[in-house]
Amino acid sequence: MVNDVAQHNEATTLHIEDLNAGYGSCNILENFAPQPLRGGRVVGLLGPNACGKSTLIKTIAGVHSKLGGSVYLRADDGEILQGKALRGVIGYVPQDLPGSASLTAFEAVLVAARRVAVGIKPTELAAQTMVELGIGHIAESYIGELSGGQRQMVAVAQMLVGDPKVMLLDEPTSALDLHRQLYLLGLVRERTRRAGAVTMVAIHDINLAARFCDDLLVMRGGEIIAQGAPCDVLCEGLIKTVYDVAAEILDHNGTPVVSPTGL
Repeated sequence: MVNDVAQHNEATTLHIEDLNAGYGSCNILENFAPQPLRGGRVVGLLGPNACGKSTLIKTIAGVHSKLGGSVYLRADDGEILQGKALRGVIGYVPQDLPGSASLTAFEAVLVAARRVAVGIKPTELAAQTMVELGIGHIAESYIGELSGGQRQMVAVAQMLVGDPKVMLLDEPTSALDLHRQLYLLGLVRERTRRAGAVTMVAIHDINLAARFCDDLLVMRGGEIIAQGAPCDVLCEGLIKTVYDVAAEILDHNGTPVVSPTGL
């Protein structure tokens, strides 16, 4: 049974081929073509500010139109999903929900649940998802009353109710305390493996990425610097090249830990 699940997960792949994306006349990504991203695995997007992480996620999500190239999902049954069909199986978490929304947290999640609920009442799906994320206690609070971290968790709940085949999260831990960071990333990893989804997380904390991501995609200036497992990618030379920071790479039970030593 375990082998069957592994084969199922590996059959689903997200392909990004010669992608060109940007804003107006400014091309941020040019002929961007990472190795296919496999289902059941979390990919951490690393790189300095303005390297193209958010542009990549927003373009895949369909928030911004690509200027060239192709993005498609090869499903486990061999079906190719692209364009509108691909957007229909994508869950996207932006960096923050608008703070002025006139909905309660529960209503915001319920709106998403109503679009996708099958075999379960939307109200039950929304409530179960909020409880799973540990935010049931803010259900009746208005979005505008929530902290940035709470709004991030509501956005994650809106994504998870749809059980998407592709999960895209843009800095989902930036406003969370350490406990919530660990809990959220652990939950995202568990849901990714359970569903065989392709998950991409843009994140600044290298050590969190090394702990919770199966693969890393390291970017600088819109280009791919490295791609692979954390233990294969993270090294002193890469940290210096990408971040211009000197660092030692320590080992914690097989997981690399980046310890900066200076500029």
